[in-house]
Amino acid sequence: MPIRITGMNSGLDTETIISELVKAKSAKKDSLIKQQTKLQWKQDAWKELNTKVYALYSKTLSNMRFQSDYMKKTTKVGNSTAATVITGGNAVNGVQTLKIDKLATTGYLTGGELKKDGTKGSYNGKTKLSELGITEDTQVRLSANGKTTNIELNGDMTIDDFLSKAKAAGVNASFDTKNQRFFISAKDSGKTADFTLSAKNENGMDALNKLGLATTNEYAALCNVDKDGNYSAKNATELKSVIDAEVSNRVSQYASKVKSYQDADKKIKEIEEKYKDAPLPADKADLEADLKTKEDALETATEEEKETLKDGIKALKEQIADKEELDKYIQQKADAKTFITDANPGVDLETEPPVFVGSNFVARADGKEGFEATEALKETVKNEVLEEAAFALDVMTGKAPIAISGGATRIAGEDARIILNGATFTSNVNTFEINGLTITANAESEEFTLTTTEDTDGIYDMIKNFFKEYNELINEMDKLYGAESSKGYEPLTEEEKDAMSEKEIEKWEEKIKDSILRKDSTLSSVSSAMKTVMMQGVKMSDGTQMFLSDFGINTLGYFNSADFEKSAYHIDGDSDDTNTSGNADKLKTAIANNSEKVVEFFTTLSRDLYTKLGEMMKKTSFSSSFTLYDNLAMQEEYEDYEDKIAAQEQKITDFEDRYYKKFSAMETALAKLQSKESALSGLFGM
Repeated sequence: MPIRITGMNSGLDTETIISELVKAKSAKKDSLIKQQTKLQWKQDAWKELNTKVYALYSKTLSNMRFQSDYMKKTTKVGNSTAATVITGGNAVNGVQTLKIDKLATTGYLTGGELKKDGTKGSYNGKTKLSELGITEDTQVRLSANGKTTNIELNGDMTIDDFLSKAKAAGVNASFDTKNQRFFISAKDSGKTADFTLSAKNENGMDALNKLGLATTNEYAALCNVDKDGNYSAKNATELKSVIDAEVSNRVSQYASKVKSYQDADKKIKEIEEKYKDAPLPADKADLEADLKTKEDALETATEEEKETLKDGIKALKEQIADKEELDKYIQQKADAKTFITDANPGVDLETEPPVFVGSNFVARADGKEGFEATEALKETVKNEVLEEAAFALDVMTGKAPIAISGGATRIAGEDARIILNGATFTSNVNTFEINGLTITANAESEEFTLTTTEDTDGIYDMIKNFFKEYNELINEMDKLYGAESSKGYEPLTEEEKDAMSEKEIEKWEEKIKDSILRKDSTLSSVSSAMKTVMMQGVKMSDGTQMFLSDFGINTLGYFNSADFEKSAYHIDGDSDDTNTSGNADKLKTAIANNSEKVVEFFTTLSRDLYTKLGEMMKKTSFSSSFTLYDNLAMQEEYEDYEDKIAAQEQKITDFEDRYYKKFSAMETALAKLQSKESALSGLFGM
């Protein structure tokens, strides 16, 4: 706004005069702003109410439309300390016996305390392994989750480097600086998720000793070794089984890497072929930025522009998904290639299929998908495993030039075991899913009973919760529709607000907002439709017509109901309802005696109400999907007010400018007159 200095010659308060003249013109603008504000408040009120209706529609009603939703059962546990049970709808009613024989454990290796010069050390993650006495290059083997990894160790590595390699091999690993111990554990409980950390030779055992992690490996642990190093035939058989399993495990691991490489390569080529004319950008962030730009533009776009933008958004989302897939397969291929080339130095994966080289890898040489282990590979791997087992036995019996030291403690991962009705079940976790029951074992125990019955309370609570939500919604609708008139109240201008306190402004606006949907025709239609569905009852499969009253569910009547609660339903015998708690509980009786009829009635009633609300929330040219009110039309009307207000503001500006020009002309004329008078006075004074 320009700075104006007026009234210098006339002595008039021009600013005040023009301000008063403009007030009349500003009244129309203020009226438009008030109408727009009321429209905004109406939009807000509808948005809040629509959210509540949609919640009833999409959650509560949607979950009550099918008979399967009412298949609720409960199980009484004879020893609640030993087990907890979640009962599925398909569980068999009756009494069963259960014994918790064993809980699942997680494999855990607690390292011995690291020392320096006979006292507790002061090592940390940055400490080099050379400070622990590891100077020569060596290997230890870590097997976890079906994968065996050779971990290279040398003096330049740090404790953190070792932990990173251990984690990459499939375990949890940390170093406690306060207690100066390593802690290594399996990622999951159970026998199959367990891990082993072992040495292949003296150098490896020496390194594990210095890390405080040396223990006998899985092979030696199976053997009862006597003073001469002999072990029993029984354990020898078991040892062979473990060795065979390890051979199979390692062969399968090599095969899976080949398959992983081939699959990733195939997927990469498919995606690259799809985008051969317009390759995907190197950085996914570029696509996401473009997507955000288009989504932001969608909010202000015309209907014609929206269709184009939506197509672009759909295409970008597809490209982002493809980019994520491409990046994933590129990484998968790289990981597999690293494994394969480490095992097969010199192999060219781009020009020829990988073939068996040395003792660590095998694949089909004919280029076909799949894997075929050769007897030579099996024999080679078996010999490797036997060498490790023999070394472990030598360590145990003192035949090896190095012994286990360091005080590491090992807990093996074990499966949980329960006995249900005489049958034994095992699981790597303490939870079992058996014939509709989810059993969680909490403590080992003797045999106890599980008693499964129909959960009548569950069905009752579901119906009760539905009426609680329905009542709150229908009461709010009636209150909004029947609100007191706010005639004479209009949104306040800034000038009017300046003359009132914050509390006065709040009460004033609250009066208008409370009545913003008073006598609203759309609100009346929705409310009436819901009430009609609830009152009309349900035609049952046997041809009879049943109503809510048949289950002891009624309104309190016009004269007994509180204001705006005349359409609310109350359940006879409901202990939480002071109005009807003393009545006979027909609903619970019906559920106990004929639950099928109850389920049929309420699934049909829920489906009818769900369908009716769905019809009323269909997308139209005036409203969006799942919207009861004309939100699109309201938004268009709101934007029209913006244009009208802007036009009125321009008119006011033009009006002000016109008056300022007139007063300016008057001031100029007065200045000239005063100049002439001064000149004449000067002449007469001569």
